[in-house]
Amino acid sequence: MFLGLRASGLPHWEARGLVHQFEDVVRRGHDDARLSTPDLAELLGRTPTSLPEHLTAHREELGG
Repeated sequence: MFLGLRASGLPHWEARGLVHQFEDVVRRGHDDARLSTPDLAELLGRTPTSLPEHLTAHREELGG
């Protein structure tokens, strides 16, 4: 990941910072796209769907 960020033109300090930030997110278990709060269901007025469910339901619209 670090080398890819550097190859894309990011300075060393910025690439290193992004890698550390990502590592922290993964270490804390916050990389799960299914994370949500009850607030989302309340705002939507329904149970939220996961990204895979949404993509499957809207495959045609998304050009898939």
